[in-house]
Amino acid sequence: MGRDYPVQVAREGFGALVAGKDHVVAGSFKNKVQVAGSRTVPDPVKA
Repeated sequence: MGRDYPVQVAREGFGALVAGKDHVVAGSFKNKVQVAGSRTVPDPVKA
């Protein structure tokens, strides 16, 4: 758990490309939570 397997990430990325999506967060649930959290935290706090 917590490890993003290259094949899984590649499949998700390729699927998004074929679907015409310009942004995708591939990988584990943990990765998706981290990205969502980084969008809500102000830039000075992240720095």
